[in-house]
Amino acid sequence: MNQPAYVRDIVLYADDDPDDLELMENAFLPYTQMELKTFANGSGLLSYIRQLSGGDQAPCLIILDINMPLLNGWDTLKELRKLDITRDTPVLFFSTSVVQRHKSASIENQVSIIAKPASLAEMGQVMKKIIAHCPEELQNKFGK
Repeated sequence: MNQPAYVRDIVLYADDDPDDLELMENAFLPYTQMELKTFANGSGLLSYIRQLSGGDQAPCLIILDINMPLLNGWDTLKELRKLDITRDTPVLFFSTSVVQRHKSASIENQVSIIAKPASLAEMGQVMKKIIAHCPEELQNKFGK
């Protein structure tokens, strides 16, 4: 089976907190080669992915909050792994809820988890961690 092609370096982010969505949108502004699409929950993100045409498009990274209404991050991850287009797409949990059970589950599910920063000043370091989860060719555009 052919690997899906990465299209325009699209990153998808689902989070129910409007402030966190805005924080991430602002953090991605300097990364002009990347397009960030945001969703208020996992259900919206999955609807977007399911409507992609051609079957050969895939986001280069998916970022999920853990605690969301309708479909939480863990359930969204399960659904993403069922879809051919996102089965191998890197997924990152970005959450204020980074407890031991989440860390253990993230290892079992082969996803990374990054704590949301306590201040805007910390977001630059967090972005370096986020970009590190993108495909290597995309990381190279930003000088790692």
